[in-house]
Amino acid sequence: MTKNIKQALNSAFRKVPIAQEDINKFKEYLTALLNITDNKIKELEEHHKNNLRDFFNQIFAIHNFNSYLNTKNRNDLVIHNGDQDSPVGVIIETKKPDDSTEMVTLDKFNVKSLQQLLFYYLQDAVEENNFKLKHLIITDIYNWFIFDATLFQRLFSQNKPLIKDFKDFQEGRLPSKNRPFFYENIASKYIAQWEDELKNNCTYFNLKESENKLQDNQDIESDLSLIPLYKFLSPKHLLKLPFINDSNSLDKDFYNELLYIIGLEEVGDNKKLIQRLPSNNRQEGSLLENVI
Repeated sequence: MTKNIKQALNSAFRKVPIAQEDINKFKEYLTALLNITDNKIKELEEHHKNNLRDFFNQIFAIHNFNSYLNTKNRNDLVIHNGDQDSPVGVIIETKKPDDSTEMVTLDKFNVKSLQQLLFYYLQDAVEENNFKLKHLIITDIYNWFIFDATLFQRLFSQNKPLIKDFKDFQEGRLPSKNRPFFYENIASKYIAQWEDELKNNCTYFNLKESENKLQDNQDIESDLSLIPLYKFLSPKHLLKLPFINDSNSLDKDFYNELLYIIGLEEVGDNKKLIQRLPSNNRQEGSLLENVI
């Protein structure tokens, strides 16, 4: 069972108010994205990918946040944590809206789009030692499947047999260097092992379900119902940026992300303790591991 948007959002972030002007802009941009997708549904994947990049640039502009969005290697689309020299924060695998064979669905999970996403994740996390990835997304514009990068880190980048297979593939020690070989013989095998875990920790939504809420600018209830989606697609959520909750509190997601980057974790219930990450969860690129 996948999670919905409200379940995925930080509870404190859900309470942060937004301006009516901002939700109006969001509705305008989302309406334009859906309209151009509906009208050009048979266009090539590249066409839809460019529309999605334009949409994210518009959304991030509402939040006055500049992030570099573009392709990287053969990744369909990536969102950097800042400018083009900053690490990638979000990897997006895009599919055509009418691609029913490669697009992941609620009933058909272990397919090419997820296998591709795993490959691109391993390229960034393992080969480039990028420990600042925040989310991984598969979308055909209408349907969205979003994974927290910490889930992939736990299931895949610490999976020694998978990492060995990945490195053997990249270095040409397997029967084929063609990507389909990796997808069909390696990625699919490891995804199958963790398919239930991936489903249960994945956030899913369909933008078409919000379409009727975009029509009436005077409908307050419709506007309120769009706020979770607005916040979910914001840079604060996708890139796990800190946000102002109140004058005496720190965003918990940001706090945990900071500990992870340093190489630490918080343990204990009533008495909070901070300690080095266990050996099976350490990242070579973390600040602490670089010092030790």
